[in-house]
Amino acid sequence: MAYVDNKQVWKKTLKCLSESKKAQMKIKKVIDNYMINGRACAAIKNGDTSMPKPLCKAGDKFIRNLSKTIRAKNGSDMSLMDGGLSKNGAKSVSESVMAAMKSEKPVRVISNGNATYVLRITHSGDELHRETMAIGEAAQKYRRGADNILDLLNSGYEANHAIQGVWHGEVATSLYKRDGAHFIERAIDSFKDNNEFGIDKIIIGKEYRQ
Repeated sequence: MAYVDNKQVWKKTLKCLSESKKAQMKIKKVIDNYMINGRACAAIKNGDTSMPKPLCKAGDKFIRNLSKTIRAKNGSDMSLMDGGLSKNGAKSVSESVMAAMKSEKPVRVISNGNATYVLRITHSGDELHRETMAIGEAAQKYRRGADNILDLLNSGYEANHAIQGVWHGEVATSLYKRDGAHFIERAIDSFKDNNEFGIDKIIIGKEYRQ
């Protein structure tokens, strides 16, 4: 979830419009149209080049950034237990993120008289679900598999024991312990380093918090 303090946008837009009540209603409409729909009026187009980019474009950029962060784990010096990923694993999770995650339309929220724009990024559980690789009796015990592979790999896990099953047509044994890869935290840090949208707060969803 991303938050944008609209004070900066408000201040720049005020330069082009008067301070009358009617003009302020127009300002709200102009800012909403810019932040929510990405449509800039002439005053914004011809104004200060330091104007942040519209928030409606931030979600897709973050999702692409997260996908790249996951792929970057492929070929790293980290072992699988330390959160590293195989080439196929990185490709699979990265593609699932691109398919599952969706940026919602920003909304304006008023709190204590101040306007803040909020953007939510959601996902489809089906795309991030992974079937169990267990065979025999274990397949019944672990039939749900992993509900959210991104959460599992991002946070890490520790099981009581490993299970044996079939992976890409070959018999394999699962890891009983795996440290979190922290894809999401890394993607957020990278996103903040090149923050073009004036975002001042990013909150990670409950399911991805340690």
